[in-house]
Amino acid sequence: MITSLLRVVIRRDEDVVVARQRAREVAAALHFEQRDQAAVATAVSEVARAALWRGGGSIEFLLRSGGPQQALVTRIEATGGGGLPEAMDRQGGVGGIAAACRLMDRFEGLTDWWDHGIVVLEKDLGGAAITEADIAALRRSLPMGGIADSRREVERLSRELLESLGELERREEELAHLNQELDETNRGVVALYGELDERADRLREASELKTRFLSYMSHEFRTPLNSVMALATMLLDRIDGPLTPEQEKQISLIRKSASDLLAMTNDFLDLAKLEAGKTEVKPAPMLVGDLFAALRGVFRPLVPSEAIFLAFDAAPDLPVMITDEGKVSQILMNLLSNAVKFTDAGEIRVTAHCILGRERVLFAVRDTGIGIPAEQCHRIFEEFSQVPYAGQKRFKGTGLGLPLSRKLAELLGGTLTVESQPGVGSTFRLTLPVVAPGAAQPAEPVTAPRQGAGRRFLIIDDEETSRYVTRRAIGDTDAAISESADGRRGLDEAQATHPDLIFLDLQMPELSGYEVFERLRADPATRDIPVVVVTSLPLDTIDRDRLRGVRAILAKGEISRERLAALTAAE
Repeated sequence: MITSLLRVVIRRDEDVVVARQRAREVAAALHFEQRDQAAVATAVSEVARAALWRGGGSIEFLLRSGGPQQALVTRIEATGGGGLPEAMDRQGGVGGIAAACRLMDRFEGLTDWWDHGIVVLEKDLGGAAITEADIAALRRSLPMGGIADSRREVERLSRELLESLGELERREEELAHLNQELDETNRGVVALYGELDERADRLREASELKTRFLSYMSHEFRTPLNSVMALATMLLDRIDGPLTPEQEKQISLIRKSASDLLAMTNDFLDLAKLEAGKTEVKPAPMLVGDLFAALRGVFRPLVPSEAIFLAFDAAPDLPVMITDEGKVSQILMNLLSNAVKFTDAGEIRVTAHCILGRERVLFAVRDTGIGIPAEQCHRIFEEFSQVPYAGQKRFKGTGLGLPLSRKLAELLGGTLTVESQPGVGSTFRLTLPVVAPGAAQPAEPVTAPRQGAGRRFLIIDDEETSRYVTRRAIGDTDAAISESADGRRGLDEAQATHPDLIFLDLQMPELSGYEVFERLRADPATRDIPVVVVTSLPLDTIDRDRLRGVRAILAKGEISRERLAALTAAE
């Protein structure tokens, strides 16, 4: 809403002074501060003088209200129609008016002032809102005309000038004081930087000394430790004669202690090489499936209890990675060793699949062990740091395995992170590029070898031994073989890859082979996939009726390369 407060006509020089006085009075009535009153008066008088130079005009003061921000609006209109006076041109033209108008919050019309002769200035009100009663009182207090009192206005301008000069002097003093404080601060900062540089040099020297010491001592420790282990092994093999049970126990303890110390020494050496930048990455083609098979063979005997289920699942479409297989194996072995150490029952599962458009491979090692509090997760990647836990006296270590693993992951261009919850378990995620930094990029994308015309076989069986036997029995047939350890994953795999033949076990937890077969047949996407049932269950007529439509039913003890060759040849 716009409310008119006052109008002033500009015909002679005295009217410019009146306009300045009225602008100040209106601003004061609207509770502007002293400084803002002077700004409004100055801007209005400059534009009024320009209007007079054009032959005269009028000034109207208005109040804009009804919105979130009230404002004093001043509309100056030049009605004389005159051109640009030579005097004004010499003083800078519209640019001088614009400088004065910048004292206001907003202004419009300067760019086309000489075409239309209208300028609108706005200054936002602060404080409480102006009511209708305030507007009525304001109108009564303002004179509608008036005679210019130049002397009084000059006196007022002088006072304002003196006040401005005083304010400038105070600000100059404050600025000088701030400059002095800034100089002192700068001197302190320079001194601090010098001290930091000196300490950084000392830390660098200490780090280099530590690296050289660890590297030298690691090499020196390994020779006698290997000798101790070799001698202990020789004694345990009874090359020099029989041992009493007590002697065998003592020598076994000696060998185990030497083995633990050797592992610690190797960690020291690897860490020293990494920090010294002497660790070399030797990229070569690596099949994740072969790596998992090797790790399975190493860790299967190390699982301390049958209550722990150890599983390795690699996605069937993983590409051949060009990376340092030894270092990837070292990282995963560290993660698996911790998982086995801190898991009393449940599951340890290692998985791998592609992410980010098949440019990276995500390895995950999940366990159902004791877990780590979230606020302590960062500590496990700090050298020589261990998180306190109930079984700490039972399991001891140097705290180097995980820091070393993370640095190896970064060396290979990847990352190593953890998510964990006490009493639930931990998940370590290792993300690596398919092609390690610095490795030669293959001319064409390299994928895992798939023999023949790209045929796929899927084995769905919860027993790892049975899956292994079936895979080996398939032998050298032209096929890419994938495995699923339960029915639900098997269904997902069948829907995702649409294999040419499925080998299906019947006796599985959660989802039996019968249910898997029924769902395969109910889904149009998997209805036509041939199924061979491989089971150790004796089947009666009812069971065979439930399996009507399978290609063959084989007993697990009857699996042979010849029989499977005949079945797969039919494909």
